[in-house]
Amino acid sequence: MAQLSVITSFRDRDIRRVERFLHSLAGQTDKDFELIFLDYGSQDPTATAVRAECDKYAFCRYHYNDTRGMLWNRAHAMNSAVRLARSDWVLFTDVDLIFSDGCIARLKQGIEPGIQFFCRAYFLPHEFDDYASLASRPTGFRLTSMKTRGLFHCVERQAFAAVGGFDEYYCIWGLEDTQLAASLRQSGVESRWLDSAVAPMYHQWHPSSAKLSGAFPPKWWENMVTHAALNNQEAMSFSKRGRMLREQDRPSLMRQASTTIRVPCELDPHGRGRVIQDIIFFLKHYPGEVLEVRVKPPAREAIDWTRQSRNAALSRVINGANRLLAGLKLPVALIHRRPLRIMQDYTFNPEQSKATPESLYYVIHRLIWTERLVQDYHISRDTEGTVYRLVG
Repeated sequence: MAQLSVITSFRDRDIRRVERFLHSLAGQTDKDFELIFLDYGSQDPTATAVRAECDKYAFCRYHYNDTRGMLWNRAHAMNSAVRLARSDWVLFTDVDLIFSDGCIARLKQGIEPGIQFFCRAYFLPHEFDDYASLASRPTGFRLTSMKTRGLFHCVERQAFAAVGGFDEYYCIWGLEDTQLAASLRQSGVESRWLDSAVAPMYHQWHPSSAKLSGAFPPKWWENMVTHAALNNQEAMSFSKRGRMLREQDRPSLMRQASTTIRVPCELDPHGRGRVIQDIIFFLKHYPGEVLEVRVKPPAREAIDWTRQSRNAALSRVINGANRLLAGLKLPVALIHRRPLRIMQDYTFNPEQSKATPESLYYVIHRLIWTERLVQDYHISRDTEGTVYRLVG
């Protein structure tokens, strides 16, 4: 059994940076380690290509967690990878890194129980392409911040599990690494930073995720920061985290929607409230069924043609008619709803305050992560808007 499990996660990134990451690990002077490469729901052809790249290396074990259409959640990805690891120590890292040949050996020299280890990396500039020169271990680049804990974080697996692992509340980007470090510190694990210049690592350039426009729905970043500031690490056993998903575990992928709601891209407060009420009612009263919420700007109001019904044949007829209407690009939808009045109120009054689809985006995410009302979901975008498939 390897003494160390190196753990990284990935979704739909460019393969060249993965090639450089893997090649640098293959060149380590200390080869007594395994790599758990957790693909967190990449689409084909990327998933096939990155698996083929991983299969070139005996130390690398590729695993696919079928989270297609889910938000990027590094905490969940890393937790699921740890559950697959075989070593007593785990090193959390990133596919953006290129390791100099002595990184693993340098880390192992200092490993001891009761301590978590971090190391900063050197930022490679945007135009950098002389990767062969990194063999000489240059250190003339800017270092990453000491606030960045997730690039290189090594801890004893037992200590990691004792604090519940990563808090999977954090999603999209940020905070899960700093909160894990804080939880370990509160449990009595000391922190130690390795000298970056002894066995340097290099961070391959990419746009800052924190600065990407539209990266977060309104209020979501503030919500995560509040969660962190209140130290709301959920008291959850690690055994309940890190679930590996297969396609058959995802009803949002496997089943047709029994109900569809079409929502204009801009809603007044009354319309927003009606949408939220209807979504919550469906999720509470029809567990296991798929609700499809389509957010787009129609040319005119959609109409409710149906009444309460549990008839499956009627559902199929209505869904077929909706697909036909969508194919004809007609802004009318037949809605198979249970005892709810819907859609007639989902109109936009430009004289009242308005909100974009991201406001609904935030509410849905709250139902997923805070209220635990959504058991499975899939989010996609097409030329007509955003599609949420929700299962209660």
